[in-house]
Amino acid sequence: MDKEQFKEYASEVRREKGLIMSRVPKKTRELFVSIADEFFCGDYGLCLKQLLDDSKIYKMYFENVDMKLDILANKLDEVVDLVNHKEQINEEKPEGRKMLNGSIQRR
Repeated sequence: MDKEQFKEYASEVRREKGLIMSRVPKKTRELFVSIADEFFCGDYGLCLKQLLDDSKIYKMYFENVDMKLDILANKLDEVVDLVNHKEQINEEKPEGRKMLNGSIQRR
């Protein structure tokens, strides 16, 4: 393969594997390019894949945290209900002792 054929092949491969990003804010694009250059040797496709994989992991993590918070909130509600129920029972009990004949002996 001579140089001309190699250049043709290289330009053909570049056209097939290019990445076009439109309507991306300038700062976001600059950040993406800097991450790709720093961590992925300028490989935008690999950088994009890694960012998507990371976002999936974080999404699963935060959904798991939300689920645990919901469980804790439900348990807290149960405890509050139990405490309120016990307070109601204590308020309903008269002071003193109830005798066998039904009368209440006050202290």
